[in-house]
Amino acid sequence: MHKLAALILPIGLLIGCQPTDETDGEFVGGRFNFETYAVTDTCLDGALEAVYLPEGPGTTNPICTPIYLPAVEELPYIGGIPLGPPFQPIEVTITGEGNARAFEGAENESIELDPDTYPDCVVDMAIGVNCTISGTDDASCVATLDLSNETGVDCPVLDSPCELVLDIRGNRL
Repeated sequence: MHKLAALILPIGLLIGCQPTDETDGEFVGGRFNFETYAVTDTCLDGALEAVYLPEGPGTTNPICTPIYLPAVEELPYIGGIPLGPPFQPIEVTITGEGNARAFEGAENESIELDPDTYPDCVVDMAIGVNCTISGTDDASCVATLDLSNETGVDCPVLDSPCELVLDIRGNRL
């Protein structure tokens, strides 16, 4: 009987310890597709919402390129993000702990505000993003875009402070 128990117990432990499809709640870094689904515009009484949600409220607008979300072991993570037009690629530092990630240090200069409505108008933009990771494959983020230094003949006068808040969600590729 003892020989049988000695044989069955290790087999039972091995079966119980087999890897599963889940990571036991531990997030593994990876590339995510993101989309904007809501905008709060304190700059021009909502006029810039159309830039980030061109089809209007209640719709989504994909961010052009996948973005890497690092695991805790990789933090702080320094990397580039090619956001696509009208943005220039940005260098960010991603920090955080647990299921939280913060993108810091992202700045873009001379970004077209809205070429259809305000031709020849460019602004400088500081971008901060805070994300919460849900499970292993989903993230929800709030991006704050601080606009300043509007330059050009057709620029509107921006409220000060001029802040756009984008609600963003992402899924692992």
